[in-house]
Parts: sequence; structure tokens; C-alpha cells
Amino acid sequence: MTTRDDIGVVTAGSGKEQMDWLRPRLARSSNRWAHWVDELLPSGYDSYLRLFHPFVPWDSEIAEPVPRDRLRSWETLAAENGIVFHGELQWNSLKSVVPILSDGGRRYATFEGQIERSTANTMMSVLATSGPSQHVFFIYSHVGLMTPNDEPVAYLGEPQDFDAVIEVAGLPGPTCIWPEDRRWLVATDFDMPSTYIACDASTSDALMIESGLETVAVSLNTRIDQGSDQLNGTGYSKDYKPRSKWWRG
Repeated sequence: MTTRDDIGVVTAGSGKEQMDWLRPRLARSSNRWAHWVDELLPSGYDSYLRLFHPFVPWDSEIAEPVPRDRLRSWETLAAENGIVFHGELQWNSLKSVVPILSDGGRRYATFEGQIERSTANTMMSVLATSGPSQHVFFIYSHVGLMTPNDEPVAYLGEPQDFDAVIEVAGLPGPTCIWPEDRRWLVATDFDMPSTYIACDASTSDALMIESGLETVAVSLNTRIDQGSDQLNGTGYSKDYKPRSKWWRG
């Protein structure tokens, strides 16, 4: 059953129908430690991008937008650490420039599973201009963030409704976002500090040149796990298995 709240966002049933379209189009990794973009986004799009969630002051609240002048980019922190900025960079390559401080915190943190609010709205503004005006599905499909029956929940709204959806849902940011014609698709995994976007070439260009977004081109074969940064020497191979007694491969 579809319901509408006071601010205009629609709860479109359980969301199962929407996810039933996506899930068969996604790959599954046979290794719990190595994962790729094709597990989040389907094939058939011109371009794939990684949107880095900006580093924010350690005491930032996930529910509040962070002033732009207090955000730090991954690229500037990589330069500060003297390492290569690239599509498989992970935060553990930046530990020396975000060390644990005496109070137990760090200089900066990233929000996992949700894009910082002002960054998300900048992204949605760019996506909204990429084609004809239409409704957008905001879908929650994380385990533990769904209905009691573990079915996904889909909200239907406008591109500018990102904040409203979060307020109505009472949850962190959506897992997936796409318009009715699926001309682009946004995926944010619940424990990842980046979002991945599938879109056409012109939309990709618009996202790449937007100064309020830190994006790099990736492919379906780009790794997304914490061990992906082999270029800077902090990663591990795709066949990695930890040498601990509890491992049961």
C-alpha cells in the first residue's frame, strides 16, 4: 500500500518490486574479503563513477550538513601523505594523516553508508538536470534497516527530497536511488565510505566537473573492498584469506 506523509514523500510499498529488478543484474563475489563495483551496479551504462564521501571533522553529526569549508577531500589527504589518489584508494592508506589522537578520536572521519548531507544534495541536483523531470525511488535494502520481514522499503519523491526521505525513514541514507526511467543509478553500501554511480556519458561529465563532488571514473571491475589499494601498498590480493583460526573458507 502506498502512503504519503505531510512533506510529500511517498512510501511505495515494500520496495521488493524495485529490488527484484536490480538484484538479478548484480554479481556476487565468492570471496568475502574482495568485492567489485559490479556487485553494486549493473552493466549497460556508459559510465561508472566513485563518489568519495568527504572527510569531515571528527565530531561532525551525520544528521547535519557540514560547512563546505570544513570538508577535506581524499585527494588532498593523499597528497599530504605522498601517495597516489586513484579509484581503489582506501582510507587505511591515509592513516598517517588521520592518526588516533590522545582523546581517542582522529582529525577527520568519513560517514559510512550515508553521503554527507550537502554533498548528497549537490549530487542529486546534478542528476536532476540530466534528463526529463520525473520521480525518483529512494530504496533501503540494508539488512537491519528494512521492515520486520526484512523486505526493502522504497520511497518515491523528487531529486531534491534526499533530506526529507532520511527524516521520514528515520534511517541513514538510502541504499539505492534511481529515477523511474533508470537512466542513472546510485548505490551506497551500508559500511562503505564511498558511493558508486552508473549513468550516461553526459551525466558523468557533469558530475566530474562539479566542484562540490569528488569523483573518479571506475569500471565494473574496480575493487571496492578495504584491501583494494594495492597501488599504495595497503591492499591484498583478490584471493586473500586471513590466517586466523576462526577462518572457515
